[in-house]
Amino acid sequence: VRGSEFMFHMQGNEISSHCSRLIAVTNSAGEVLKSKPRAVVGGMTASVEIVLQKEICLERFCDCRQLGRFVLRQKGKTAGVGLVLEIL
Repeated sequence: VRGSEFMFHMQGNEISSHCSRLIAVTNSAGEVLKSKPRAVVGGMTASVEIVLQKEICLERFCDCRQLGRFVLRQKGKTAGVGLVLEIL
């Protein structure tokens, strides 16, 4: 859900973050199934915009596969895993 708080885990960094925008629900091939969804539930693939509380060094997945992955955790449980596709 837009506005949800998460802990962003990447390469040993743990940073508070929140989801600022749900862009689209996609399939595993990256094709858009629905634009501007209201929520994303378990098992779905989606493009989302995440805002971090502080700046960190990130790499896009297409530039460096190892540094382009992250995990989102909420209340001690994994809420999602993802790839950095674009840096704004």
